[in-house]
Amino acid sequence: MRYDSPDPNGETRRQRNKRFGFDSPEVEIPRGGAHLFRWFRDASTMRRWDSGYPAIIEPNNWLSWAQMMDIPVDVIEWRILRQMDDTYVRHMIDEIKANAERLRERENAK
Repeated sequence: MRYDSPDPNGETRRQRNKRFGFDSPEVEIPRGGAHLFRWFRDASTMRRWDSGYPAIIEPNNWLSWAQMMDIPVDVIEWRILRQMDDTYVRHMIDEIKANAERLRERENAK
């Protein structure tokens, strides 16, 4: 998800990595799970950001999304989507903090 989601300028991480000569990991979607990845990507468009960090998608937003899209989400799918969201947010926050730390180190080295 992180590698294929466009930034505010419309560029994905995968595209940016390619532009700078870096590889990006390929995503292996488990059999029967493609719909969950599609749903997650679609629902992620309503994600809030707070102080520069992504916030989890709140339960009421998930419910609104499922209702607006007319998608019946069962309990197991709901749990998987919430876990995907939690994992995404944790990794993004870690990455943003690591990038900020690298920038500080570069600035302090000048």
